[in-house]
Amino acid sequence: KIAYRPQTYDGPIGRDVEISAARNEYEPFVLLLLSFDSPLEGVTVRVSKLSRVDGGGVIAPENIEVAPMGYCRPRSHQPLQAYQLRPDIKTFDLPVGVQQAVWVNVYVPLGTPPGEYRGVATIAPSNAKPQEVEIKLAVRSFTLPERPSLLSAGSFNPPSVNDTVELAYVKLMTQHRWCAHRIYQWPVPPPPETIRKWVEMGVPLINLLRLSRMHGQYERDEQGNIISYRKDIRENYLNRLREPVRQLKEAGLFEYCYVYGFDEPTAAMVPALEDMFGAVKEEFGLRTMFTIYLPIWREHPRISNVDYYCVTPQWLTPELIAQIRQSGSQVWWYNISGGDWARSQFWSTYKSGLEGVLHYSLTAKSTIREIPFPVDDSNEWGYIRHNNKAGPISTWDFEQWREGLEDYEYLKLLEQVVAEVEASPATEQLKWRLVRARELLAVPDTIARPIIHYWKTPPNHEELLAARDEIAELIAELTAALASD
Repeated sequence: KIAYRPQTYDGPIGRDVEISAARNEYEPFVLLLLSFDSPLEGVTVRVSKLSRVDGGGVIAPENIEVAPMGYCRPRSHQPLQAYQLRPDIKTFDLPVGVQQAVWVNVYVPLGTPPGEYRGVATIAPSNAKPQEVEIKLAVRSFTLPERPSLLSAGSFNPPSVNDTVELAYVKLMTQHRWCAHRIYQWPVPPPPETIRKWVEMGVPLINLLRLSRMHGQYERDEQGNIISYRKDIRENYLNRLREPVRQLKEAGLFEYCYVYGFDEPTAAMVPALEDMFGAVKEEFGLRTMFTIYLPIWREHPRISNVDYYCVTPQWLTPELIAQIRQSGSQVWWYNISGGDWARSQFWSTYKSGLEGVLHYSLTAKSTIREIPFPVDDSNEWGYIRHNNKAGPISTWDFEQWREGLEDYEYLKLLEQVVAEVEASPATEQLKWRLVRARELLAVPDTIARPIIHYWKTPPNHEELLAARDEIAELIAELTAALASD
């Protein structure tokens, strides 16, 4: 974490930036600016285009985001630290004794030729000589998929200004490989034209309508046990879906849709949930999702009619994962976190063989306001923040989520190419490389523990980054061997 006023600074000064990325990947770096002698005024930071050293390729400035970082407390008990990305801030002042972090995201477009690219970041105060930092980017020979391999779900609450603002939130989340939609969608499904826009932007999974607990609205047996929703309640819910589902099927958008059950049912509520999900499946063929933090499977070892079964991680033993899968459900976990595990938790997700992740609200308790810069001491929190009515801003944690989700894609690509090599005549000549690939795909505990323990030991970030580079090299090497074979 980068403090606003450090006690000491013992890092490198004036070092060039060296990064690497696959095609269709965002790769960040951080410039840390300090003024030792006198304050700097009107500071601007610009990044040039990145040109391929051997010619024939350019990453244009519009694919490079420069975001001075605003300082806040990610949680009320934490010190001020660089957390909010502010690409809307074009100039700033830098007092003596203050660290100003500037986050830079470089996006490598589809079709970019592999090789080494170079450019320059220029830091230009109005009252001092400009400084330059050389940027070296190695573009990998492979491409990340356009739609995320790991499914996700959650909710977000942008200000209700217009469709443009809402689409800005969807764009931000999609660029971070997050499935932008609302698990608490109510009282009607999103219009088909909205769903089409989201799908075209890359959203692979969209909730049509949440299911409420509707306390007291149940049918009960003679002993008072809940057996289902009341018939009128069930009919009301199904009727809200009928016309939208018909339109979505006609438009070819139905395959992206599901419905979300209410959060964390007790064991007593399970029959009602199963009954409503069964009705949804019987009439529409819709997929279903719910979340659970209590070990209700002890009383209901097989909860039927659930496609996406989201469980808090402390219960996710290998035995339970296998048990849920036997019922025909995918296994997800929630709520994902920030901090030390913001990136490595996605390695844990891969290691445990889970198919999805959920976080109840990405915007959490952020309010609609003009966020001050450079210091925001409001004690609000949320992985995405509302910057007045202009649109969303990202945070350090959300950027780490993207890094972790991109790491997940690296693991899936290596898994895929290993399977292809093992099915080819090249297996014998590459057997030692395959041994190393399998070791990395097992994910060492020093990088990430199984999901049931993922937060108990801080990850070794240096080892994680080294493993990611080795995975990238193996993907390229094994893919080349397949092509030559």
